[in-house]
Amino acid sequence: MKPKHWLATAGLSALYALFLVSCASQPPAYLDAGFEGYGIEEVAVLPIVDRRLDSSFEVDLDAEFQDQVHDRLEAKGYRAVVFTRLPRSESGQTVNPAEMTEAELATLVPDGFDAAALLFVDDILSDYKVMYYRFKVEATAVLVSAGAGTVWKGKGVGSWGEAGLLSGAFQSTDRDMAYVLCASNAFDSLPERE
Repeated sequence: MKPKHWLATAGLSALYALFLVSCASQPPAYLDAGFEGYGIEEVAVLPIVDRRLDSSFEVDLDAEFQDQVHDRLEAKGYRAVVFTRLPRSESGQTVNPAEMTEAELATLVPDGFDAAALLFVDDILSDYKVMYYRFKVEATAVLVSAGAGTVWKGKGVGSWGEAGLLSGAFQSTDRDMAYVLCASNAFDSLPERE
């Protein structure tokens, strides 16, 4: 290999070895016209809901997302409290928010709280090809009020990866960054509390 070609190849490899960041923030998927008038101050952060069609990738969603959802709500000016369990139905069964209608979701707001925040993880993708690794998470965030039902929805995508000779070497970091970006983006369009 000629020295000039080696330098060009090394330069391109170095560029490919840089971390690639891709994140998407969108306007709210839904914002109730009366949102400001509901006076939402205290929000219960409910356990994360797994809506993935393929859940073969094992992950503790609560461990990855609940604190991030809490922190994001606090940064927006809401008082947030993390709940580790979902309430039970009248028959004593644990409820599954993924199977509930929007009206039924409003019944999940604990007494004493203005609203409940739910994060539905829609997809987790891990993609490895020669010289390229990417980890991507998609989620839908919902804020429900006991009196008004769903008052806000947001979508979030977090993607983190790398290319080049080191691709796949930092998979746990890639996953962590994708989780952080996804949670941040999902709540990005939530109005700040005034």
